[in-house]
Amino acid sequence: MLLVTVGLALMFTAGGLLGLTAIEEATQQVFEERLATAQATVAVFQRDVDRLASDVALVADVAPAASVASDRVLQRIGDPGRYPFFRVVGLTALDDDGAIVGTAGHAPAGWNAAMLPPQAGRGTLLAPALPTAADGVAFFDIIVPLGLASESPVATFVGHTVSSNQDSPFQPSGLSDPVALELGRDATEPYNLEILAADGTTLLAVGDSGQAGTISHHLGELRAALASRESAALVDDRGTSHHVMAAVPIPGSPLFLVLEQPVDVALALPNRLREQLALLIGLGFTTALFVAWVTTRRVVKPTAELTAAASRMADGDLSEPIDVAAYDEVGTLATTLELMRLSLIHISEPTRPPLLSR
Repeated sequence: MLLVTVGLALMFTAGGLLGLTAIEEATQQVFEERLATAQATVAVFQRDVDRLASDVALVADVAPAASVASDRVLQRIGDPGRYPFFRVVGLTALDDDGAIVGTAGHAPAGWNAAMLPPQAGRGTLLAPALPTAADGVAFFDIIVPLGLASESPVATFVGHTVSSNQDSPFQPSGLSDPVALELGRDATEPYNLEILAADGTTLLAVGDSGQAGTISHHLGELRAALASRESAALVDDRGTSHHVMAAVPIPGSPLFLVLEQPVDVALALPNRLREQLALLIGLGFTTALFVAWVTTRRVVKPTAELTAAASRMADGDLSEPIDVAAYDEVGTLATTLELMRLSLIHISEPTRPPLLSR
């Protein structure tokens, strides 16, 4: 019985290890899918940024030279909801020397042209040097060189944006049908979304995980990814609530996009498989052990009875019949021993002399 128990334990252990390997592969696939969703969301964000740069250049090209820095440009691009992640609240027009020649709307308080890096190309995104703006949390500045005629006083527009924060979860499928198709099956799953500056400040917060304008509470887990500018999928298991996070850098900017889900949502399938595997192994091992015990008892008990009967026969005790309940080879052996006992009894009986006839 000990050998049977050890054999069953080894068999179920091997099966459990194979199952855990498959579950680990499923978990890794979950991480890869979240990374793919985050990368597709970054592509949507960049698409909006490119659209903003094109809108600025288009309106500026057709505007009269005297009003290229006027509200006409801002009216074109400043409508709430035009871009899902941000809203343009101000424009600053610069000449070839980088001097301010006009403004529309308002820039973050204290902003000046000296904050711009030299030789920045079209569409360059800059995280705000100042955390707040008049209309919300400063998100990014975008540089749009116009390339207008040399007599124009304006060479570059700088767009100032604030983030479109909301408490409801982020659903990629809510952006547009092509985006939902691009994001695949994860498009219907809600996420918490953050876009962080290089120092970990949350500039955009969608969902209930973070608060725009403050340091992200995920900074401890994301510090290495922010420093290396590399994508990462990881689990934040600090505190009472655990989350799966996919962090992806936004190319051409110091910004980082983070998608987050509770562990029990993101890893629901692997966790369910792990629970089912543990239950299956436990029940399977117990059932197999019980069946092995019953089967062993059916063999061991008759064998012990036959051994005792054989010992009595060897001692010359042929008085007790061999009655063993067995229907396999052990039963055949019991029948054979009983026939042997009867044969020995017959042989051992004294031979009576024949009766003489008168």
